Amino acid sequence: MCVPTSGTLELEELAREAYYGQYGGNATTYPITPPIFLYDLVNGGNSAGSGMSYPTVNRNCVPNPIDNGGGGGSGGGGSSLTSYSSSVNGVFLQACPTDGTVRSLSETYYHTGSGSTPVAGDHVYSNNSSSPTPLVDGYYNINSTSGNGNRLYIKVANNGLVLADYPEFC
Repeated sequence: MCVPTSGTLELEELAREAYYGQYGGNATTYPITPPIFLYDLVNGGNSAGSGMSYPTVNRNCVPNPIDNGGGGGSGGGGSSLTSYSSSVNGVFLQACPTDGTVRSLSETYYHTGSGSTPVAGDHVYSNNSSSPTPLVDGYYNINSTSGNGNRLYIKVANNGLVLADYPEFC
């Protein structure tokens, strides 16, 4: 979901959008631990005392330039990103067709996590430059194992964010 362009904004909903990408989402499904500090929502982390550590939203301004390593599960560009192999973007049935086939891992992308493949909360990019380009929304295969229940994929939305509950097998 997106932050509305008009009307009253709620701090808890801004926090829910920053952490889960779910402005207006169900509070039980997408819980927010108080307190919430706007500084942490903008700059990432929880250094101001927020009850949760938020991903960095804007890595191109001071005090959070792109090479600072980020906070709250996100990171900067350049050498702080980890490369991984992936398929191209697609819809769910392209990532997980019912016949058990898997798409070719023809692309090299980059993520902010420390593991070999991205996980929920990581940000994913198409390049490893000083201003990395976020991947477009969609589904991406991240392993080359075929067969139903063996294919690992991620769902990307909200400017390159790997959504909660991913990666997942299909």
